[in-house]
Amino acid sequence: MNKLILIIFISFCSAQTDWSKFAMGMDFGGFIPDRNGIYGTLYYFDKTKFPEFTVMDTIKIIPFCGIMFYQSTADGSGKYEDYTDIMGTVNIYGDRNDGLISIGDAGGFAGVGRIFIKKQEFIFHYGFASYDKSYFQALYDPFQILGNDGYYYIDSNVSNDKEQGFIYGLKYNYHFPGSMKDFIVGIGLQSNTLSDVPKVLIKMDFGFIIEE
Repeated sequence: MNKLILIIFISFCSAQTDWSKFAMGMDFGGFIPDRNGIYGTLYYFDKTKFPEFTVMDTIKIIPFCGIMFYQSTADGSGKYEDYTDIMGTVNIYGDRNDGLISIGDAGGFAGVGRIFIKKQEFIFHYGFASYDKSYFQALYDPFQILGNDGYYYIDSNVSNDKEQGFIYGLKYNYHFPGSMKDFIVGIGLQSNTLSDVPKVLIKMDFGFIIEE
């Protein structure tokens, strides 16, 4: 169902849009403060939709002018090393069971809008994401033969699960002056409603204008 919605969404945007008028940007980085995963986004927005300001205007909002794709990986293995290919689900040594850890991948898409505050540009997005999570059994080997200092994990008997949620965020875009006007840098925040993915991510990105 999500794939069908995405195809319809992209088809609609493609039919309505002259892509030569678009700017493209990318966000990428690590989860903060957990540092247990990475994320990235790719977005496009119509650079020609710039509102006319009058003397009395302070804020102008364009609610929809582009699309964004989101991808992330969350790794909860921490200090435990992967021994799933060696041992499967069988703890043949009777090592201490430290419970479950999870590793997952999230992906989604969002609409992109723009806010101008005294002609300073902010980009915001709002959309959906799904998260596929796999569970593993964490173990400790007191003889420290297996894993990093004895910490390792194997397959668990807990089934994988999947959840869906929302992603949304806001960031400031700075356009370089002069001959560098086609390049953009930005900084902001992204939030989500997914479990095991940090609720707030710091976004820093770069982008450029796509010319004909």
